[in-house]
Amino acid sequence: MINFEHASRDQINTMIEAPVTADHIKTILKVVRDYGVGYVTLFQHGEKLDAATLNSQIPMVIVAGDDTSQSCGPSAFDPLTLRICTMRAACIAIISSEVVPNIYTMLSLMTGLLRANTLIIETRPEHEQAWVEYVRGLSPDIPVILSTAMPFELGRSQA
Repeated sequence: MINFEHASRDQINTMIEAPVTADHIKTILKVVRDYGVGYVTLFQHGEKLDAATLNSQIPMVIVAGDDTSQSCGPSAFDPLTLRICTMRAACIAIISSEVVPNIYTMLSLMTGLLRANTLIIETRPEHEQAWVEYVRGLSPDIPVILSTAMPFELGRSQA
């Protein structure tokens, strides 16, 4: 778990300026710095969030990273942590495609400007449906942005 809820402005700037920080994550970090929101990354088989973070009144951008060398679906995350993060989110994005920077920008700005918790689930196509079912099972009325991988057809050239 990475938690930027209590990082200083200088620490956040260092992360933004680091060449290894991906551009879509820099967008989130800029919103954390400029709007005073939290940012937490959940990892597969990682730690559960402490009660203070789960109950924080600070709006959070939560990223669940299920797109590492092996995608495992919702069962790879601490059940209570994932349940609370899902149920507290005002909007959820499930991304099984390549990175779509505008989704990260939109959800992080939603957190900053509207003071609403958001959840971004990064996964792979084989677990996309499991994530959709998980989210719908807990919060059937929550807005979900689904960025799905385009099927590749053999024998067709890409234009």
